[in-house]
Amino acid sequence: MLDYPDDVSELVSSLKRQQSEFLILDVMRVLHGADENNNTEMQRVIGVLNSIQDQCGCSILLVHLDNKREDATLTERSRGASAIAGYAEFMCGIRVVDETDWTREFCCELKAAMPPDKFHFRILDTADGGLKLERVEWHPPGRKKRKQNLSQEEAPF
Repeated sequence: MLDYPDDVSELVSSLKRQQSEFLILDVMRVLHGADENNNTEMQRVIGVLNSIQDQCGCSILLVHLDNKREDATLTERSRGASAIAGYAEFMCGIRVVDETDWTREFCCELKAAMPPDKFHFRILDTADGGLKLERVEWHPPGRKKRKQNLSQEEAPF
């Protein structure tokens, strides 16, 4: 879609006609044919997104996948070229941290301010067939410490 000027023009016209203030594009990898790992190609895609914003005056939320690294920041987890994460004013991430009860973690990174604290939640079914989010306390399982039977001479103090 973002590779085709006619598609982009149609989108811009529709956004203007609807006086849209917010556009959600889901998911990044299917919106273009560019190599996600190539900064030059991704800059062209980002240029199209910037043009849409400039022409319509709307904000864009771009859904993008991560590389699943658990030991990394959101910026480091962003898949593909660094230009993708560089485009974002802020990044939000949701990941499952406990598959036994499907606890999820929400975290955020902002370019211009301190981010809110991360929090954990579960998605629950309601009696009327709907869904609700329940915020929960969650802590990663701790490592079990091995008991050390040190003799008096081996004790560090």
